[in-house]
This record gives sequence, structure tokens and C-alpha cells, in this order.
Amino acid sequence: MLNAETYADLHANHTANADLQKQQFLRLDIDLHRGDFHLHAKLDLPTTGISAIYGPSGCGKTTLLRVIAGLETQGVNGSIQFAAESWLTAQQVMAVEDRNIGFVFQRPALFPHLTVLENLEFAWRRAPQVRKQHLRSGPLWVAELTGINELLQHKPAQLSGGQQQRVAIARTLLSCPQLLLMDEPLANLDRKAKLDLVQVLQRVQNVLQIPILYVSHNAEEVLRLADYLVFMEQGQVITHGEFVSVLQSDEGLARLGGANVLAATVVDAVSDAPAHASTKAPVEADELLHLTIAGQSMRLPNPDWQQNQVASLKQRRLLIAAESIGLTRTLPKDTSISNALSAQIIAVKPAMHPAESRVLLELADGQHCSALITKHSLQRLQFQEGEQVYMLIKAVASH
Repeated sequence: MLNAETYADLHANHTANADLQKQQFLRLDIDLHRGDFHLHAKLDLPTTGISAIYGPSGCGKTTLLRVIAGLETQGVNGSIQFAAESWLTAQQVMAVEDRNIGFVFQRPALFPHLTVLENLEFAWRRAPQVRKQHLRSGPLWVAELTGINELLQHKPAQLSGGQQQRVAIARTLLSCPQLLLMDEPLANLDRKAKLDLVQVLQRVQNVLQIPILYVSHNAEEVLRLADYLVFMEQGQVITHGEFVSVLQSDEGLARLGGANVLAATVVDAVSDAPAHASTKAPVEADELLHLTIAGQSMRLPNPDWQQNQVASLKQRRLLIAAESIGLTRTLPKDTSISNALSAQIIAVKPAMHPAESRVLLELADGQHCSALITKHSLQRLQFQEGEQVYMLIKAVASH
């Protein structure tokens, strides 16, 4: 099992690998003309964390991934460099197999006549020997990491869609890629399966420190996974940068609707029942999740995304809509809203609706978020830049 000690050991072992990747980039300068479609992408993507490419269907996200992988070469001009390796120049094109890339598609494409374990072993036998040390004992270790160790003797036809995609991710990891490309891998799953897979991907990236390039048109997936964010439209890169800075930009507001993402640390799971409360129904011990954000306490309904508690992550991303945050100078009494976080107003900006204003806030640990309030409330309360306020957040509005 990947217990806490094993997880810490693995994370430490991969820190050196991550340090080597720092200051290195996937440098793209790509031009592709195909009929009326023009793809142009000139940007540097970090070789750490998860870089998400977000945009509507047909904007060129998948085509860009295929060009990076070397699956699309006809009519492609420009250059691609991954760290010190040149994958595409005016003089040469590196072969797909030499780029050492893992690709996870929308559909798992498992070998139907093989068991899960045999599918994993197939990839492991073909992995570069020099990179196998990163995956310890191979198939069984990766199966534990991705939460499929109880499915090893099953055939693909016996698995749900989410289970099949977990196997596909595990099999791709066992090819020991230096870069993982993921093209809408959760598109065909229901929300519960998506949230389970999100935690698997977070755990994989945290443990292995493998850079992931993740394509999606689903806002929630991007909000839960991205460390670096790229917006695309009609074949063009509109903007890109560190996740929070892009999210809190005017472009982020327009494309993702004013969502906030805050990093929280899980303290424990607690009961929501007061000590004096009497209830006929039994109270579960983990009804609420106790978190800390910027040193401040917060409780919300326990989402219990991951039933398999393999190397469970203590860090969570909390999604809070800007319109779900109220602002006050003093803590209110006799209110059902029990979560209040202290923050400083750093700017007041216009919102998309003419009757609304967007208040940008900074927490004590430097995290940024925004609240959406009416102009009437702004004028009535006379909030000013630099002022300290409390963010009132409904627990049921956070997830």
C-alpha cells in the first residue's frame, strides 16, 4: 500500500527530478494552415505541473497536441523544443517514438483480449529501461497509485468508463514518458467519475512530478487541475500564464465566469451536529470537512471524492463562485453563514453586468480571489482599496 510514509518518500525522491525541470520549458512556435483553418501558437509552457489548454470545441486544442506529439506534421512550420531536445526545426522533425511522450485520448483503447494487468505489463515491457527506476516495481505500483489494484484480473469489457480510463492512464504511465499529453480524457464520464479521476491525476502529478499538458473545454476540470492556463480560440492563443493570474484577469472573468480557486489544507472531518443537539438520525463523523485557508478555519460539506484512500492528498482546491462571496467589515451574529475569511481589498473593477462590480481581494498568504457585488452595495458601503474586510462564504456554495 502507498501509506503516508511511502508517499512522502516517493515525493522526496521525485523532488530532485522536479528541480532539474525548473527553468526549462516546452517552447512552441507553430504555424499550420489547413484550408480555412489557421493554427498559430507561440508560447513557452513550463515543464512542471499541469498546463491546461482551454477553449471551445473546434478551436485547435487537439490539433496543437497532435503537432506537439509529432502525429501531425504535414503543413506544419516553426519549431518545438522540449528542455534541451529539438523536436521540430526547419531542418528536421524528430520521430514520434523518439519524443518519449505519453498520450491519453478520450477513449481508452485498451486491448480487449487482455486483462488489466496484461494491458499494464504490455506497456511496461516496452518502456525505456533508463526511466523505469521512476516507477519502482512497475505495474503493481502504478496500479496502486491509480487505484485499480482490485481490477487487475478483469477484462476491459467488465469495467466502467471511469475504470477503463484509469487503466488507460496507468498503462500510459508505464511507458515512462517524459511528458504526458491528455486530450479531453474525462469527456465521456459522469461528474462523479470525473471528480474521482481528477484526484487520480492530482495524485499522479504530485507523486511523479511528470509535466502534463491537459486539453479540455470543461471549465470545472480546468479549475481543479491547472497550474498554468492557456486560452485558445479559432486556432489562436488568446492569453496564457500562471493559473491564478489568468483566472483573475478580465479574460479569465469573461471565459470562466468569475470562478475562484483557493488552496486549502485538510485538517480533519468532523460532525456538523452541536454537542447539545438531539436527532433521531445518526450523525456521521465526517459530515463536514475542516480546512484551513491562509491560517483561517473553514468548514464545508465533505465531498468524499475518492473512496480509495491511496496516498490521500491533504491539499485541496476549493472552488467558490465570485457571486457566492459576501463582504462585511464586521463579523455578523445570528447568521447561517459560518465561514468568514479575512482579506484585503486590492482593487475594484467593473463587472460584465453594468449593475455589478468586481472586488479583487488578497488573503494573508498571498492568494487572490474576487467577489461580485452590486454597484449599489459598493456605493452604500463605500469599500476602498487597501481596506480589510471579511469574506462571508456559504459552506454549501463551496466545493
